[in-house]
Amino acid sequence: MRIVKKIPTKKRARRQKLGFYLSIVTLPILQYCIFYIGVNINSILMAFQSYDAMTGEFYFDGLVNFKRIAYEFGKNDQLWNALLNSVKYYGISILLMIATTFFAFYVAKKRRFSGMFRVVAFIPHIVSNITMALLFKYFTEDAYPALVESLTGKEVWGLLVDPDTVYGAIIFFCILCGFGTQMMMFSNAMSAIDNSISEAALLDGVTPFKEFLYIDLPMIFPTISTFVIVGIAGIFTNQMSLFSFFGVSADPSVWTLGYYLYKGIKGAAMSEYPYLAALGVLFTLVVVPITFLVRHFLNKADPTA
Repeated sequence: MRIVKKIPTKKRARRQKLGFYLSIVTLPILQYCIFYIGVNINSILMAFQSYDAMTGEFYFDGLVNFKRIAYEFGKNDQLWNALLNSVKYYGISILLMIATTFFAFYVAKKRRFSGMFRVVAFIPHIVSNITMALLFKYFTEDAYPALVESLTGKEVWGLLVDPDTVYGAIIFFCILCGFGTQMMMFSNAMSAIDNSISEAALLDGVTPFKEFLYIDLPMIFPTISTFVIVGIAGIFTNQMSLFSFFGVSADPSVWTLGYYLYKGIKGAAMSEYPYLAALGVLFTLVVVPITFLVRHFLNKADPTA
């Protein structure tokens, strides 16, 4: 007996496609709703609550947490110092970004050893952050003092222990770990520029520096502006790997706003969660308008627009 295979109708085929699509996207959407939308809504609501230790429940308490934040900023120098450190690091990262574009241009033009340079620069992103922190800590706390003593006969503190050098050492580590990503992104963006543009500029006698300044840099401006805009949010969230080096015992002189929040959440009691939630909401209210304002000016300054 000959078996005739039933050909599915268009309606049945559409249902099968829809079922396959739903099987792929349902779990990610569910996770997004629970762990992003749900968590953030709960954090916003918690910012207006307080915790009753007697009943073990949260209750609505108006703006009391925001009043506490205003008081803390008025009396607590650690918060102002953390804000200053965060802003300083953002400024340093912008200067680093400018320097990175030069290296990216060298790599994009495939000059000598550019391939090796690309790999070496990206190694910190292949190795985990905690591993890099341990290696850096070993060098600055053990190898560096031993090297100085062997060369000069003087005993010196480790760079992460000395109050005069700890912030600079942390900044150097962050630059070391962040350099590869920017360099790769910028060099890839430069490599995507049509070769005919560079060839025409070469025929017109344009030097490599002018090619970088007047062709490559304007063409990758959207990529640069993306890093600038994203970095604004980092002012309030970046902890500069302080937890990897010091846990919750970092010296207040090197605190950032991101570390202050992370440290607070790491060891907070239930009664502290509303205050930390209010702090996060306040940071969001500050960073959102600044981000849109900077984005507006960068879009206007974009030479490719």
